[in-house]
Amino acid sequence: MGQTVTLTDFASRHAVQVLRMRTGDSVVLFNGQGGEYSATLSQAGKKTQALIESSIDVSRESPFNVHLLQGISRSERMDYVIQKATELGVHRITPIVTERTIVKLSSDKIEKRMNHWTGVCMHACEQSGRTALPILDKPVSLSTAIKDSFDGLSLVLDPQAVQPLPKDAVQACRVLIGPEGGLSDNELTSARELGFSGVQIGPRVLRTETAPVVILSILGDRYGDLS
Repeated sequence: MGQTVTLTDFASRHAVQVLRMRTGDSVVLFNGQGGEYSATLSQAGKKTQALIESSIDVSRESPFNVHLLQGISRSERMDYVIQKATELGVHRITPIVTERTIVKLSSDKIEKRMNHWTGVCMHACEQSGRTALPILDKPVSLSTAIKDSFDGLSLVLDPQAVQPLPKDAVQACRVLIGPEGGLSDNELTSARELGFSGVQIGPRVLRTETAPVVILSILGDRYGDLS
């Protein structure tokens, strides 16, 4: 304790311009790795600094480990998915390139997009009071992602599926969701062959940015800490 830290540009603007905080005001900071700290602003301005006074013993991470495999969609929709998934407590997010992915990310654009998505995660953590950032993977192909070993329940959203969610308690789950055009029949078949169970969430077909919010809420209520 007693360490002085410099806030990020976004956090500094939010504290000074939005919350109208001034030197001497109390603030709660987090390090993105589960730590939360009580601090006092020692300098408020373009480069805001804070003096850490004590750590806060708090945990807001879900005991239910969820890995979201999300087909990459257009910028605003993907931002929304990452934001809401973070707020809902997802542990890991893997952007997936599928047959019907519209967004084409060249190698020089991936780093810029990753920085942007990381910022979305950070802001969602700040808003929701979450102290640990979810793991955010670089985009990979669907075939690569679904080959990874996973010790838990594997689900793929499929409007044609008839199988309900299992009632037995599970500790971990990964969920595969397609982009705007959904997953192709070949992709659904490949996922099933590698252990993914097709599930449907209601009689209506949901948009790619709506589906993760719904399924993560259902999973969090049934197996996690949203009940």
